[in-house]
Amino acid sequence: MPEIVSTIVPTGGAISLQLTTVSGGSISLQRAVSGSSGLGPWTTLYSGAVLGPYGTSTPFFDIGDGLPGPLDPNTSYVYKLTDNAGSVQTPPLTPSAELNLLQEPITQIMIRLLQAGINSLAPPADIKLCQVLHDMPLAGIPTMPFVTVNLDLDQQAEIPIGQSVPNPDNSNLWTITGFSKRVYRISVLSTNSVERDFYRDAVKGIFLAILPSTLQEIGINVRHSYQITSGQVASEKLLQLPGFYFADIMLEMTGTYNIAVTSTLGIINTIEFTGYTSDGTDIVVQIPP
Repeated sequence: MPEIVSTIVPTGGAISLQLTTVSGGSISLQRAVSGSSGLGPWTTLYSGAVLGPYGTSTPFFDIGDGLPGPLDPNTSYVYKLTDNAGSVQTPPLTPSAELNLLQEPITQIMIRLLQAGINSLAPPADIKLCQVLHDMPLAGIPTMPFVTVNLDLDQQAEIPIGQSVPNPDNSNLWTITGFSKRVYRISVLSTNSVERDFYRDAVKGIFLAILPSTLQEIGINVRHSYQITSGQVASEKLLQLPGFYFADIMLEMTGTYNIAVTSTLGIINTIEFTGYTSDGTDIVVQIPP
């Protein structure tokens, strides 16, 4: 007899099927919608030669084949697999999932620590106070000097052993771990080179100071480096005179970064088996105990 092993994809909208059939002849895989009035019409997803030798499971992913989009999270689907030995069908499967992304706060930590460090500076008399911005403003230019902080690159560095193994806990929390290199662009803009150089060195010093006391403690700082480039923007044709001075500081860090995802898929916490002893006494076994 054929066999279907089904798995709900954690993101919802898709169902993973492992198909086992006889080694010869043709097979067909069909899908129907299950409702209060029974099963709807069958839709053929595959019909043709066997997908693998007998005893070997062949994966089949239904991402809404024949539909305008992915599988409906509020609809139950039944699959029927037929080969030369017979037919088998699954119970109703509902690809429901409400994903909640638990974002890691590394970027916010970086911005707050750099901003706190700059706010705590005691600049010389000829250096104006500096404000820290997350993004360049879209309308108008703020008063110089100012500093912007942005994450320019997030690049996976190493893959931990077992990262591809599904690991939800009993609350359906999936934690994706990895090593990542992050490159932050800290831009300093000023109307004179003295002011620019002061805040350029201040950002570099603050970055190096917070690494061992904060970021290293939580595993973010395994390796780090920085690059700095400075220059001036001026153009007589564009009436950019005397122009302004800038410094771009690239802060690079490699460390552990986790992304957590929760979903509403059902989880079996306990399997309870009821049996009888030789004298007729009920026994109950729970897995896990």
